[in-house]
Amino acid sequence: MSTRNKFRKPTDRTSPTEKDPGYAIYRSLARVVNEAPKPQLLWIHNESDEEQRRAAAPGLAWGWLQRTLRSGEAAIKLENSGYGSESAPLLRSALEHAMRLVWADAGEGKFVEVAMLAKKNTSKKMLEAQHDGWRFDAAMADQLQQYADAATD
Repeated sequence: MSTRNKFRKPTDRTSPTEKDPGYAIYRSLARVVNEAPKPQLLWIHNESDEEQRRAAAPGLAWGWLQRTLRSGEAAIKLENSGYGSESAPLLRSALEHAMRLVWADAGEGKFVEVAMLAKKNTSKKMLEAQHDGWRFDAAMADQLQQYADAATD
């Protein structure tokens, strides 16, 4: 006796993602963002911390926007591949970056400083994680040390 199911439905060649209206909205948003003009470099007239933060702000916000989009897309792909529970860290990252964008848009002006503090803290933790059996190469360790030593308000 055959173990094959003789009453299988014909396979639908349209992926579940393409049928999902939420994914269609996501793709439209991604298209709008990726077709928008990219942030332009700002000329720094003096090297004050405030001027450097103002110059870094558009690029930092653009990076957060891209991280939001890419993390969201990766989570959608994991979900559609049957790995929905593994997508939780990506969804958290997408939401955190989206919230940072709202904060950046609020005009407080301190979001660059906070991002620098977070990078400084992460760099310190990475350097502290080294041990005798595992070390960063010299160039990477030097870069991390520079981030860790960066002066902040």
